[in-house]
Amino acid sequence: MCTGCDCLALGPSDPEPVCQGPGVQCFADPCLNKKAACETGRCVIASASACGAGQVQRKVCLACGPAGGCAKESGCAQTCTQNTDCASSHTGCMDGVCQVTGCI
Repeated sequence: MCTGCDCLALGPSDPEPVCQGPGVQCFADPCLNKKAACETGRCVIASASACGAGQVQRKVCLACGPAGGCAKESGCAQTCTQNTDCASSHTGCMDGVCQVTGCI
């Protein structure tokens, strides 16, 4: 970081900030549990929903709909390394997260 541990939301056409100082090291990610959001045409910092232990922020399907597709989604996914790491309500471990498969 430049002169402080700041979290900035930049739009697609916003220039990269120029560092005016020697730089600092941050103890924690200044954008932790935050996300960029669009508010009245401007990029702003918004709070992201915090996930529990063993979860990552990733959209995941929790239940298939009766006619296909995803009927229930979550923004927090349970991490895993194998199918047995997942609860019985999930059908498997895919790409490191527990999720329901077969929803189209």
